[in-house]
Amino acid sequence: MSNKRTVKKKIKDEYQRLEEDILHHMSVNKAQEDTKSRELLLEMKESRKAFISELNHAEKINSEFVNDLQKKVVDDVDKKYKALKGLVTKK
Repeated sequence: MSNKRTVKKKIKDEYQRLEEDILHHMSVNKAQEDTKSRELLLEMKESRKAFISELNHAEKINSEFVNDLQKKVVDDVDKKYKALKGLVTKK
């Protein structure tokens, strides 16, 4: 079973890759309006904080809780990648 530190690192790593991709998109498309990209970036940061907070406030950390939390993180990151893909294809 993973400890809190390991799970936090995995969550942060997932969101770090997403953040890097959003920032890359913003740097490549400087001429394009980036309001949606900034909103997605802010939303991503809030989601990361929420999942870390959920982990920190969990009373019992067992493998079932960790697996469930990681599935929710992956689903959230996938949803945000789809939103980013929508921004990229809207050129």
